[in-house]
Parts: sequence; structure tokens; C-alpha cells
Amino acid sequence: MLHVCVVDALTAGNGNRRFTRDFIGAGPSTVATLLGYINQGQISCTIRRAEDILRDESSNLANFEYLFISAMSMDKVACHKVIRKWNQVHSPTSIVVGGPICCEEGIREQLGVQLALKGEIEAHLVEIGALFSEQEDIRFAPPPNFADFRLDTSFIGHYSDYMQARVYVECVRGCSNYRRPKFGSDCPPDCNQCDDPLAAQEDTCPRGVPPGCGYCGTHAMFGPPKSRSVPAIKNDIQEMVDLGVTRIVLGGPDLLDFQRERLVSSQTLTTPRAPPVVNLSALSDLIGQVAAIAAVTERQVQVFYENLKANLCSEAVFQVLRQIPDPIFSIGVETGDPDHARLLGRPDTPEESLRAIKLAKDLGFRVHAYFIHSLPGETPNTARNTLELMRQLGVLGVDKITLYKFRPLPGTYFEDYHPSKQHEKTMRHWNEKIKKFAIHYNQEQKQTYVGQIIEIDIVERHKFRQDAAIGRLPSGGPAVEVERAAQFVGQRKRVEITGVASDRLLRGRIV
Repeated sequence: MLHVCVVDALTAGNGNRRFTRDFIGAGPSTVATLLGYINQGQISCTIRRAEDILRDESSNLANFEYLFISAMSMDKVACHKVIRKWNQVHSPTSIVVGGPICCEEGIREQLGVQLALKGEIEAHLVEIGALFSEQEDIRFAPPPNFADFRLDTSFIGHYSDYMQARVYVECVRGCSNYRRPKFGSDCPPDCNQCDDPLAAQEDTCPRGVPPGCGYCGTHAMFGPPKSRSVPAIKNDIQEMVDLGVTRIVLGGPDLLDFQRERLVSSQTLTTPRAPPVVNLSALSDLIGQVAAIAAVTERQVQVFYENLKANLCSEAVFQVLRQIPDPIFSIGVETGDPDHARLLGRPDTPEESLRAIKLAKDLGFRVHAYFIHSLPGETPNTARNTLELMRQLGVLGVDKITLYKFRPLPGTYFEDYHPSKQHEKTMRHWNEKIKKFAIHYNQEQKQTYVGQIIEIDIVERHKFRQDAAIGRLPSGGPAVEVERAAQFVGQRKRVEITGVASDRLLRGRIV
């Protein structure tokens, strides 16, 4: 029996997660499940978070023969720290790294590991088997195809907060946006593959531009979309609910791509816009079966929709999605300027985002809107339009405006982008205005909670205040700093919201 430590370093950053602390991704559990396709069950996996390994001096890595790390490029420092700790008792030849971090050229040498696996782990089982075979005669049984793949949901129990965290269930992998950024030289006059939904957009771009939004690494990892089957997804969710998971995320770069690839003859979906339209039959089947789970129907489990493309949203789509009680979804808007959106390779326009969000709000949805500042191609005019769109979304009452700062990602068109000092100076004033608006708006939205008494899951001790704890709303919403609650971690308590600590955090007390 070989023992493998699968390290979840996703969003670990420098070694301690600052954001998305309530999220459990599908990657590490998928890795552990696939390693189970070994003859006679010769591999045992344990999933640990990177920050837990780095914080816990009693972590006995000597009990494992192999280390698998799942990480993004932002997590490189955390990876170095985990590897350094591993190398105190093991050889670097027993380390495998996977995830978006592997889109970076030369990452294997930088980290000093045996394997750095770019893309889907299913494509690398032969390499992994060869690594294991150095110790024993290891053979992999062929895993099922992606559509029928079923997760070993018992691995979710390796996370201490699995009963309160948002647990990602993979529905769609890959993205249909084969548009490309329009920066640099003009496109050839006879080339229209980015704008023609019937063109073979998977073909190589004459300008050598990779497909997708210029800032997103999904294509570098996974390519065009493919969907899992409804029975496989339903099975995962039901098993997780039976284990005690209370928050489920139906995940994918765009949930509305779910089984859209079945509507094109080649089953390679390379357009984010109709045709083909949303596969309403498949989407209705999926949402109907999830909504029929007793714990979902009875509002004991909250289901979240991760991402929707605005141009595919319609009243018919929202009527399907609203079968889930208290429906909530996130939508990437990124910029409020239509010309900027086209330059970035966006699949939709700011106007389409505004229209989709207005329709959703009218139908009772909660909406989180995402923006990115400091993007390539921004100007005072694009920033002005972004600020105006944020204001319009504020009038509609979106639940939250999330604002990120652009970071160049490996494998993307903008991976080598660095703005000039003069450009940064020009845009500093506008980006500060955008940030201030988002912070102020989110604080104002949190004021609506003050005075309410809400059931809160107490999930972890406060980092800086010994007697306090952090709580989460089961149905989604801001985190809560709860006074004198440290002894109640893992319990659900009625909490009175007493104030707003920041644009990200409420204050409360147990009643």
C-alpha cells in the first residue's frame, strides 16, 4: 500500500488563505478519486490543506510516500513552503504538482519536483503510473469518461469545515468562448472566426492569439467545454448531502454551457453565443433533479450557481434556475465599456450583463457581479463607463460587487503584460474611484443586515481575537465576526447582527 498526501494549496497564496476561505474546490478530491483507479486498491490518499500542513508542527509527512499538490500560480510561495517541509523527510522525486500553476513555463524546475502536470490529470495517468512503478508494480484501471465520472465523495470529509463550506460540484469543464483579444495588429481582412458562430474557431489564429478572454487561464487548462451527465452530478450531490454538506456550488466556467456541446455536430463547442442556444432540456433535467433532493426542497441545503454568461441568459433560463429555493448566481462583468470588452475577448457586452442582471433581479434572484480593474487597454473613458455600470447595478440592488485587481496569468494572452509607470499614474485616480465605490456599496448593502437575528454557522476561531469566531450564513452572504463564540466552532447559532466591520464582514453576538 502506497500512502499519498494530496495537498490543496488553492488560494493558499503565501501559505495562509486570505479569501474564499469557505470554498472547497473539486480538484484535490478528483485527484484522490482518480488515484483510486489502481489495481487492487494499492493507494491510500489523504487530503490536507496547505495552510494546515504549514501551521501544524505535528504534521507527520513521514507517513506518506508521495506528495501531490494542487495549486494556482498565485500559490507558488505556499508550494515552495510545503515542498521545503516535505524535503526534510523525503526526496523531491516523490512530488507531483498539478493545477493552473502548471501553465507557467518551467514550473517543474522552479519548484524542484518530479512531475508538473498541465491540464486534466486524466491525461497524465500513464506518467503517474510510471512514477509509482519505481516502487511497486502499479497499474491504472481505465477511468470512466468525464461524463460518467463519479467522485469519491468521502474525500470531502477530509476538510474540517466541509459541513459549512461551499463545496464545488463540477458540472462543466472548459469554456466555449473562442473569441480572442483584439490588441496589437489588425486581424486579416478575410478572417472572421472570432465573430462567426459557424466558423471553426478552434483553428489556429493567424495572429497566434490564444482563445478566450485575455486574462483567463481556463483554455490553457481545459480547452472547449464538456459536461458531466445528470446522474453523475445528482449522485455526487446526494452523497455529499448525506454526509452533511449544506452548501453546494454547481460549478463550471459557465453553467449555461451545460451539454450545449451536444447541440453541435462535432461536439466541439467553440462559440459562447447562440447558435446553439442553451440546452434547456438538459439544464431543466439537471436543475429539476437537484431541486427535488429533499434537503434542497426543505431549504436545509443551499445550492449556488457559480457562473453564467450574460448573453445566454433569458427568461426561459431563469425560470429553470429558479426551481432552486433562494436562487443565487455570480456573473463576470469585468468592464463597463463595450469597446474594452471586445478588446479583451469577452463573450458578451456590458449591456447584455446589465439586461441579464435586471431580469434576474425582477425574478427574485440574488446576484454577485464581478469586475476587474487595471486591465490591459483601460483608459479614463473605460474606467468612467465601468463606474457608471456599477452605479446602475447598484440601483438594481445586486447583493455584492466583487472587484479584483488584474494579475497576468501564465498561458494567457496577457501573461507578459506590464503597464508603464506613466499609464499606472494616469489610471490611479480612476481605479481608486472604482475601488471606493465598490467598498462603499458593499458596506451599504451590509447595513441591511443590522438588527436582524439570523442562524449562523460558526466555522473558525478569529485570527486576532481569542474569544471571537467567524460565522457564515448558510444561504450565502457576508462573513460575520461573532463575539465570544470561539467555543462554539462547528455549531449553528442564532446571531444578532450588531454592525458592519468592513465591506467584507459583519459583526454580531449570539442570542
